[in-house]
Amino acid sequence: MAPLQTSSAFPSPVEPSAIDIHHTTSSHWQSSLSTSTKGPGFINTPPFVASPPRPISCSPSGSEQDEIGSRLLVLCSIGKRPGSTPPTPILQTSSAQLYKRWIVYLGKDPDMGLYVHGIFINWQGGAAEYLKEGSKEHLIWRPFENVVIANEYYRECESTGIFKILRRPSNDFTHYIVQEGMHPGVYSSKTDLVTRGLRYRGGIVEVFIGTTLDAEDRYNQLIRQRKISTLSCIDISDDCM
Repeated sequence: MAPLQTSSAFPSPVEPSAIDIHHTTSSHWQSSLSTSTKGPGFINTPPFVASPPRPISCSPSGSEQDEIGSRLLVLCSIGKRPGSTPPTPILQTSSAQLYKRWIVYLGKDPDMGLYVHGIFINWQGGAAEYLKEGSKEHLIWRPFENVVIANEYYRECESTGIFKILRRPSNDFTHYIVQEGMHPGVYSSKTDLVTRGLRYRGGIVEVFIGTTLDAEDRYNQLIRQRKISTLSCIDISDDCM
């Protein structure tokens, strides 16, 4: 498998109070599953790599509309919904002023209850709207001081299907095998996958349902098949550690 290609060349993003935001329903998760059995009680999914991301544009009411045939990342203005109550912020305002972008890897829409991911230019009225206190699986996010790095990380996650993997249901037997990423290996939670295995970037991940021992056996098999590769750093930061 060829290493994931990265690029620092980005179109200039639109700069309103804006987000690139995606919703999904539970029925979409199920329809995206591609599984094959590995003995009784085990389901093993092949590596999932999404097609290039399709940008969205937002109507004045805030609904999403697909734009086919373009790869330009569009940041969309979405106004606050009438009657919505913002969740309690989990980042102090003084700290929020240090950052220029926020990526929500897995959050929840406060009104519709749908899983959501997006890249935001504001904390208040932006990323904080989709990060309620609750299950840690629903609170995967990160602030960025560097706009270019934030855009690149988001593009990688979108184009390699990481956001789709995060939206899929999981249980105690779900393991994430990073075949290509910053720290290849076996991870047992979505949070560990994003923060440790991928270091907030994209990559090639296999969703494996089974015991930890079976997942480790699968990872060792991939090593023998020379299908494991480590991404190189694209910036000088703790993400390279």
